[in-house]
Amino acid sequence: AGVAPDVVTYVTLTRGLLRNNCIEEARSLMRTKGPLDVTTYNMLVKELCDEDDIAGARSVMEEMGRIDVSPDTVTYNILVKGLCDRGDMDGARGVMEEMRDRGMAPDTVTYSILVEG
Repeated sequence: AGVAPDVVTYVTLTRGLLRNNCIEEARSLMRTKGPLDVTTYNMLVKELCDEDDIAGARSVMEEMGRIDVSPDTVTYNILVKGLCDRGDMDGARGVMEEMRDRGMAPDTVTYSILVEG
């Protein structure tokens, strides 16, 4: 029979897929075995930002809202960093406004990312 996979197993698989740039496979796993937790989604948002796919990162954040896994400050900071890395400071400031609109205060990490630009 064996041992049934649990959340830790799926997070580990997702992390491995993302580290090997298998983004669509990771998203598929998350859809079929999820919803997983915000930390897992943050890994996906970060990978997409690292691949310069800001639209994909935003899409994941929208998906999170639909499945009741709310983006947290870390999620927004990842997106702010991705935008700053592209030189899109206006977009980064817009994400900070979005954070405020959702009742989240930018933290010291958010401001550090912006200062480092």
